[in-house]
Amino acid sequence: MERFQEKYYEYRLLRRAGDDENRLRVKADLAREIQEGRGTWYLGRLGRRIPGFDQTFGEIAEAVDDGQGVPNRYEPSFGEAVVGTLALDKDYEKVKGLILPKLGVKEAITRVGSASWARFYDVRTTPGDPSDLDTEVMISEVRPELGEDLPGCEEGLEVFRYYQEKGMADYFSYSTQIDGRPLSIHWMMSDVFESNCRLDIESLDREVMAREFRTKPKSKAAEYLQRDGNGNYHIFKAQATVYDGRRDGLGREHIYSAVPEYQPGGQITQTPTMMIGEHGQIVLGLTMDKHFAYPMVDGDVEFVESNIAVFKQSLARRLVAEGEGGTFADMPSRRDRMPYFLRERLHEEFLYLTQ
Repeated sequence: MERFQEKYYEYRLLRRAGDDENRLRVKADLAREIQEGRGTWYLGRLGRRIPGFDQTFGEIAEAVDDGQGVPNRYEPSFGEAVVGTLALDKDYEKVKGLILPKLGVKEAITRVGSASWARFYDVRTTPGDPSDLDTEVMISEVRPELGEDLPGCEEGLEVFRYYQEKGMADYFSYSTQIDGRPLSIHWMMSDVFESNCRLDIESLDREVMAREFRTKPKSKAAEYLQRDGNGNYHIFKAQATVYDGRRDGLGREHIYSAVPEYQPGGQITQTPTMMIGEHGQIVLGLTMDKHFAYPMVDGDVEFVESNIAVFKQSLARRLVAEGEGGTFADMPSRRDRMPYFLRERLHEEFLYLTQ
């Protein structure tokens, strides 16, 4: 019996016992096995039809929960997470195929958020609410044709280029659906990404912001006036955004709320790149949080990873200087949903940079 099978049977026992702490640890081990190219026994079972049932093992595994008992949290079962990740991977390959061939030096596409760190562990297939495919594309210049194969993206990039050239926007937040799955792409200027990574975090004493352009609203808030093509004004709801889960080195949460400013063709919102807590502690902002937990990179990998390395070196020195015992492992916004081994890797990286 291979190691994966032993782990899988151990997991089945734990889920029956309702032991969530150890179950999540073993579930993470199983996810890592598949990520590292093992677990072929389990993957091979997913497509097999079960005798006497008009369903595959994968369809059954996806539908049966694991007896989860974590309060206030929907957690996909292991079977659902595996089936969901395989589907999400296919969707990512489609998106990558539309964009990557057009990218050049200092340009890349990255998988961020749960699409990267939650693979085979916390990916949902829930009808109507599957896990999002979150990506970020670094571009050295705005070329609208990069989005020509995505609905409304080429037009959005055209408007973004106007505001970017006027110095009013740093990235374009685009959203659509691909085969029923929510897809978001942050089109980030490469020089903005590089300057964010090379901030002097050690001495930073102010918030650093990035200007997000959207053609579509995100959430609800204040009213504003918008003029239509006939010159008539109408009242619309501006879309306020609350960025929760911004964390300092001890994992303390800091909230940032932003009300967008309407501009012809969309809206521009000040979003936090890095924040300063009420007692002067450094807080991981939205823009940098996306790149913190080892995103999967295609394109100019060296450009992305070398800049992230510079950022982490400066951040590590700042956490040491604060003297509170902060660590990388407690800074990601979704740290409580991450597999334990990813947080351990972040902590080990912090120790390496500060030894």
